[in-house]
Amino acid sequence: MQKRKCPFFSSGFCNSPMLENPTDSVTNSIRCLGKYESCRYYVKSEEKKGLEEYEMEEIAQEVTFYKEANLLSEAIDSACENYVLNKLEDGFIASCKNMGRTLTRSQAFLCRSYWERCPFRK
Repeated sequence: MQKRKCPFFSSGFCNSPMLENPTDSVTNSIRCLGKYESCRYYVKSEEKKGLEEYEMEEIAQEVTFYKEANLLSEAIDSACENYVLNKLEDGFIASCKNMGRTLTRSQAFLCRSYWERCPFRK
């Protein structure tokens, strides 16, 4: 079993918000690497563990595509809720939310005609 470490203990220094500056004068390896809740410099906060520590951030992602295979000269609509059509200067780009990628021209036509039978729909 891995020891629990105080969230304010780093590189031998205490970085508690109760201290003006990080210091090693208040650190104790037994307390900082074990029962740190008993330390007077420990401030209880909403500690997140494991995957909770990493919250999903919305990141603007640049759409990448190969013009000859993906660029649509006309707007191709589909009734599928996962189908996304983006307007560009040169034409349109179709993408699928479930697959998380840009569709080729032939895939866009298939999505328009056979969207109900798509294996990627949930």
